Amino acid sequence: MAKAAAKRMKIGPTSRARAIAEVDRRTKIGRLYRETMADLIGHVGGAPTAAEMLLIESVAIKAVRVRLVTERLLRGEEIATGSDHHLLSWSNALGRELAMLGLASRARDITPTLDEIKAEHASKREAAE
Repeated sequence: MAKAAAKRMKIGPTSRARAIAEVDRRTKIGRLYRETMADLIGHVGGAPTAAEMLLIESVAIKAVRVRLVTERLLRGEEIATGSDHHLLSWSNALGRELAMLGLASRARDITPTLDEIKAEHASKREAAE
């Protein structure tokens, strides 16, 4: 148990992307990351392509980092030297990646498949007999 506690790292705005991605989802940072991912997946219609998923993960990590630094600034806390440059860089990259995803959300495709239509007709026929 002591080894596990010693290996735990404090997650902050300049943590590696892997550290943020592996963060405990029950924490504030984990919840923010998970909520951002869910919101963006919904934004692209609920079924992102592989490329969109990579962008979504990247955006979520940057959004968490920007939020952490912004919260520190708003609380009047000191931030590490260079964090303002990181914040500008992450904000700019975030804007570009969001533009790649598209600023207008897409509707989820609810068109039934041919198999679903056949199954519905078959069940109606069975019910009528």
